Amino acid sequence: MKSWLRTLSCLAIINVASGSAILQAHTPQDSKSLTAHQKLARDIFRELVEINTTLNAGSTKAAEAMAARLRSAGFPAGDVQVVGPHPQHMNLVVRFRGKGIHRPILFIGHLDVVEALRKDWSSDPFTFVETGGYF
Repeated sequence: MKSWLRTLSCLAIINVASGSAILQAHTPQDSKSLTAHQKLARDIFRELVEINTTLNAGSTKAAEAMAARLRSAGFPAGDVQVVGPHPQHMNLVVRFRGKGIHRPILFIGHLDVVEALRKDWSSDPFTFVETGGYF
């Protein structure tokens, strides 16, 4: 699978899974047998979890991180844009060009999260933690 398609697939899967379910982690011994696709998905998930996208921190850093991944995977720079009304709260817009055979698809997600105060969590909310088989 082309790297840009693998990266886009991982971003879409993470967007859906993180918004609707708890993702189950692999046990440490299983982690060694992950496929390249699974490792990429895990790396992207880790990167996104560890970026503070609360209202005060903003979403731009996460948008830029995912834009960089898509560009490095082969998306044309002109098809990957970080845009928005405020420098701290930018969004990622990606055009995935087809051949005009099928109808277009629009994926919409969000990068921001509610304020996550360290004192309200048993661990740092912006540190990727694996416990008991769950992230």
